Amino acid sequence: MANERTLLAWSRTALAFLAAAFAVVKLTDVTPRALRLALGCYLVALAGTVTVAGYAQWRSRQLRMREGRPLRHAAGPAVLMTALLVLAGFVVAVIVTAS
Repeated sequence: MANERTLLAWSRTALAFLAAAFAVVKLTDVTPRALRLALGCYLVALAGTVTVAGYAQWRSRQLRMREGRPLRHAAGPAVLMTALLVLAGFVVAVIVTAS
């Protein structure tokens, strides 16, 4: 059950990125359109990547549990943290441009 909850957490994260992409592109007019589109595209790509990574992790762990093998450490969280740092850079660029 914990494996399924982890997959659902990855899915919720991806959905949040998609909602943020929509909000950035459609609901703000403070920054230049090109910057908003770049940030929105990054968020959509991040949502897709999170979805694929979450499924891959779930599938791998599901197979290992069925076979009774030990679970490996996933690289997903480290990659996600790197992507979030890039996102933070985008947000800083939006804030600086809006000022």
